[in-house]
Amino acid sequence: MTQTHLENVIIPRHKAALKRNELSLPMAAAVDRGILLPHHTHLDYGCGRGDDVRFLQAMGFRSKGYDPYYFPRTLKRAVDVVTLLYVLSTIEVPMLRCEVLYHAYQLTRQTLVVSAITGRSANHAGVAYNDGVITRWGTFEKCYSHTELKHLIEDTLGVPARYLAHNTYTVSHNSHALPLIIHSSDRSYLAQCHSLLHSQQQELKSAWIPPADAIIEKHSSIQKGKRYYYFRLKSRSRSLPNGKLTMHLGNATNQCYLDAVQAIERRDLLRINERRLIRIEAILSGMSE
Repeated sequence: MTQTHLENVIIPRHKAALKRNELSLPMAAAVDRGILLPHHTHLDYGCGRGDDVRFLQAMGFRSKGYDPYYFPRTLKRAVDVVTLLYVLSTIEVPMLRCEVLYHAYQLTRQTLVVSAITGRSANHAGVAYNDGVITRWGTFEKCYSHTELKHLIEDTLGVPARYLAHNTYTVSHNSHALPLIIHSSDRSYLAQCHSLLHSQQQELKSAWIPPADAIIEKHSSIQKGKRYYYFRLKSRSRSLPNGKLTMHLGNATNQCYLDAVQAIERRDLLRINERRLIRIEAILSGMSE
């Protein structure tokens, strides 16, 4: 399919909204895995026709939906859980995708759930446009591989994206994150982001960082007739303190466990920021040529 450049194209994004007879697969996965619970306040950002929201409300969930076409009057207030399902696949401008992702994350107190289209059916064959296609209905569609969507989320928000199901990822709110519009063409903005990321990297490196293969494992044992849960920090190499392969962390309220969780979060942020810095440097280098 050859790339087509069309001028003055108006994309009717609202036409991409589907009618549903049951919860969408990403929303059902969020409910089944306990990411979204009835007591959570919930906003479905870009809810389309609002079928997911109606089903959830009927099930007793505290859900509301916002959509710029179908539900533009919904107040966008901070909530426990925000879902952004298939929205990024319908936006034809990469920078706008980052902005929508950024705004959805800013409304999130606990967890953001993001999903995207993975494959295109024969019925959606259309004209190539930007990094996707304009379908036969005039809508835009961008398909994402799992890695591509994960990197978009992490590069924009600066926090780890955890796979859930059906090309859906969850992102936990992190007050130390530095979200940025990675597709911005503003040189001064990108330069400022580069400086902020570099400063954060230096701060993160000032504390202990566990090895790349270190994980926290949950174990259980029977003590005095009751099941006791405890955690260990485990690595395949002897790169933990004092050359250990494992460190006993105790239960989830022990300071040793909390310190280990923070250390792994620092490690993940370092990894993400290193990729973001390389990407920004490449963009800035391209601007100077």
